[in-house]
Amino acid sequence: MNVICTTLKGQVYNLKMDKNGTEIWCINLDSPIFSTPLVIPPCSAIHTETSILVSTVKGVIYKIDLNTKDILWTLNTQMHVFAPLSLIDIYACVASREGKIHAIDISKGSIQWSLTMEKPINAGICKVSTNEAIVVDNRANYKLIRPSDGFELFHGSLNIGETFSTPLMNSTANILLIGSRDDNLYCFSTEKK
Repeated sequence: MNVICTTLKGQVYNLKMDKNGTEIWCINLDSPIFSTPLVIPPCSAIHTETSILVSTVKGVIYKIDLNTKDILWTLNTQMHVFAPLSLIDIYACVASREGKIHAIDISKGSIQWSLTMEKPINAGICKVSTNEAIVVDNRANYKLIRPSDGFELFHGSLNIGETFSTPLMNSTANILLIGSRDDNLYCFSTEKK
């Protein structure tokens, strides 16, 4: 088992989980990395390698083979990315400071659909059910979408002030947790009435 970490200098490290954190490899990318790397496990005959997706602040996304450190593809989204990438169904979703979301085909590195929010987005997309995901911008405006094509199912405002963290879904209890800059954690029921 390994630990993947990134730096503000644009470095990606693959480290052993031993008492010394021994470096397996390091790769230098083009700009700082604020976004958490996303590990993509092998899931089919087409996608057989374990890889990671890393986005730089400049919005360049790299798919890197975890074993060889080969860069498998790059995609310049032409956005500024602070939010973590999210794996939603078959897509890696990336959110930007420009308020845009792109769903990216993991195999090809191509944008499959996009949507726009009113304000910047610093949080990742959160899957709330089999066929629904939520996007929340920095002012707690939200869109409930269908992840397969980005179709907007519903939108509104949570009225909880400024948000900065990725929502967390507890599907067992049917609750959505969202942190706010007012130092409160908000809990919303996702049960359909």
